[in-house]
Amino acid sequence: MKTLSQTLEESLGDTLKETLEELLNTTIEVAKEENDSDND
Repeated sequence: MKTLSQTLEESLGDTLKETLEELLNTTIEVAKEENDSDND
């Protein structure tokens, strides 16, 4: 059986990873849009 801290670390780790991935994707999308508008 896992300890509470192990369970918390795992769930926090997953949440943090998802948040970072979303942030990265958003940053890439914004960068692409800015890049596209520069080309006009």
